[in-house]
Amino acid sequence: MQLDSRLRRDDALKLPMPEAPLTPGKRTIEIDPDGIGAPLRAPFVELGLVSCFSFLRGASEPLDLVLTARSLGYDAIGIADANSMAGVVRIHTEAKTLKLRPVIGTRIETVEGLAFLAYPKNRTAYGCLCRLLSAGRMQTLDGGRLPPTQPLHRRSLPHRQGPHQRL
Repeated sequence: MQLDSRLRRDDALKLPMPEAPLTPGKRTIEIDPDGIGAPLRAPFVELGLVSCFSFLRGASEPLDLVLTARSLGYDAIGIADANSMAGVVRIHTEAKTLKLRPVIGTRIETVEGLAFLAYPKNRTAYGCLCRLLSAGRMQTLDGGRLPPTQPLHRRSLPHRQGPHQRL
């Protein structure tokens, strides 16, 4: 405590500030998209990838996932972070740069242990899926609030209103 107050009073003692930024900058692909061709249709592509945005699940940044997909000859790459759409913007941006087709989705995990991949086909379905994720993050089975790291529960899933209504 004494040292701390002495440091604040002492004008002669100057502590150096760090030269580098405290957080690293966002990495991006530095290539002209017009300079590369689109890959041929691949017989197999990864759909259930999790990025570093799935805490304690995925370790790779979207940039690394896209670069690896392109080097393996994939024409598309699917992102499915756990109960989140957190990695989709970066995957979409980097995939378009390398002329890969981004397949945007999420891995829905319930408290009962159910897990499945959800890939919306249009903007309306994307909005429904985002609302579902938000609802699942705000409620528990007894109506309370979930801590941010717990998975969704089944009660927050939308009910179909007929056979013609598909997400």
